[in-house]
Amino acid sequence: MAPALSVFAFNSLQAFVLRGFGNVLGQAISSYDHSSYHTLFAKLDFFTVIVFASWALFYTPVFLLWNSFLDKRYPTVVKVPDTSAPESKEAKKEKEAATKDELQRGNVLIKTVLTESLLSTVMNGIFVAYFTYMRTGDPSYARQKVQSDLPDIQTSSMKLWPIVTYISLVYLPVERRMLVRSLVGIFWNVYLSIAAQ
Repeated sequence: MAPALSVFAFNSLQAFVLRGFGNVLGQAISSYDHSSYHTLFAKLDFFTVIVFASWALFYTPVFLLWNSFLDKRYPTVVKVPDTSAPESKEAKKEKEAATKDELQRGNVLIKTVLTESLLSTVMNGIFVAYFTYMRTGDPSYARQKVQSDLPDIQTSSMKLWPIVTYISLVYLPVERRMLVRSLVGIFWNVYLSIAAQ
């Protein structure tokens, strides 16, 4: 079953705020020149903050639907018969009905690889095109930026996101994965903000 609309709205709003904060933090760090904080925030590019934050409104529903699809196709946990129960006659009937949850590490690995190879590449490419187009209004330049910047962004992405994805797939339900990605994304947005300068 796909996530409920309220899950989309809540996660999108949460990601919007956290991505915006990550961009403000990234701009502050990249423009820091030992000046006072009021000067630092006077230099803040609010357009870039809005572009980074608004990306969450597109990315979050896609991410939640992607995860919902993968969870159906490759469940993280499956019910298996519980063979740890004692072997008494009374317990034998209970044992036949008893099940336990078993982590499917192969499925988690498949979902991690699919997310970080397919979804990550597509979404990072769309983000670079979106950010560049919103900045310049030039679709040709946006395409050039995707071709020139995406390999470096993906290389950097592969150093962080597969670990985050694997851990969140093992320990979190779909509706909580976006929060973790958004919190880790604060640091990722700092990197992207500095790289975009």
